[in-house]
Amino acid sequence: DLRQALQESRLERYLQPKLRLSDRRVTGLEALIRWPGRSQPIRADELIALAEQTGLIKPLTRWVMEQSLELRTRLLERGHDLDISVNISPNNLREPDFPVFVKRLMGSYHSHQGRITLEVTETSMMQDPENSLKTLTTLEQAGIPLSIDDFGSGYSSLSYIKQLPASEIKIDRSLVKDLVRQADDRVIVRTTINMCHSLGYKVVAEGVEDEETLGLLADMGCDEVQGYLLTPPLPFDAILEWLDNDEAGKQRHSG
Repeated sequence: DLRQALQESRLERYLQPKLRLSDRRVTGLEALIRWPGRSQPIRADELIALAEQTGLIKPLTRWVMEQSLELRTRLLERGHDLDISVNISPNNLREPDFPVFVKRLMGSYHSHQGRITLEVTETSMMQDPENSLKTLTTLEQAGIPLSIDDFGSGYSSLSYIKQLPASEIKIDRSLVKDLVRQADDRVIVRTTINMCHSLGYKVVAEGVEDEETLGLLADMGCDEVQGYLLTPPLPFDAILEWLDNDEAGKQRHSG
């Protein structure tokens, strides 16, 4: 079913915005996959796991990247100059031709150079640290921005993390969701933000659902936030309407 859905373009692209706290402007969107129209709904993480187990993650990731470039073209036409982030699988990092594909694809879209960020989870890189580092370094040298997703959700070596050619760290929602109630979480998040800034990373907090959490993160110096407080992930036409109508979306965005 998944193979057929991919071939027939029945998967949908949803987008969720990221808000910069210094000026409350939307700076980017994360591209997410949904599989609508099923009698039994399937979660996004289940969809990705299925694609990885069946070998479909390779065409699926390529489809998402191509679609994201098309969406960014349409966003520019509407006056929204926003970055787009795309999640990649550890399986993609093990594909010998993946960096070549990315470089060729980005070479065909000069107006999007440096504006499509690849997100890779902290835990996935630890499955094959040596090859992950090699592939990510090749991508970074080709001018592809990289982000470490779900930071703090698992165990990894800080000596390894500091070698990664990433420009952004995304703090996992598990550390953010109880920030107001849990003093220990506030200590961990504040320390993580300070450490990442010292290493030269921009810091994004995921899973922000209320104004109080947003205020705490702003006081801690977090750079950007993402979460249901802004909006759940939306299909393209709905995110366009949100950007046009939302107070942040009414401003003309600059990364």
